[in-house]
Amino acid sequence: MTRVLLEAGASLSASFMAAELIDELAWFRAPSVIGADGTPAIAPMAVNSPATAPRFRRIATIDLDDDVLERYLRG
Repeated sequence: MTRVLLEAGASLSASFMAAELIDELAWFRAPSVIGADGTPAIAPMAVNSPATAPRFRRIATIDLDDDVLERYLRG
C-alpha cells in the first residue's frame, strides 16, 4: 500500500498528525466565517510553540469557483 486517504474527524486527524503519518494535506477553504461554533478540523495536539508544530509547504493553490483547494507536503 502506498497511499491512504484519511477523511476523518478532528480526533483521528490529530492522532495521525501527531504520529507523523500525514505526508500531504488537501485543504479546502470557503469564503464563510463560522467562528468558535464550527467543528474543528484537528483536535488539540499539545503543540507548545510554533517550533514544535508540524510543518508543511504549499505545492498548489486551485480556485474552485468561490472555494479554494490548497495542497501541502510535509516539509
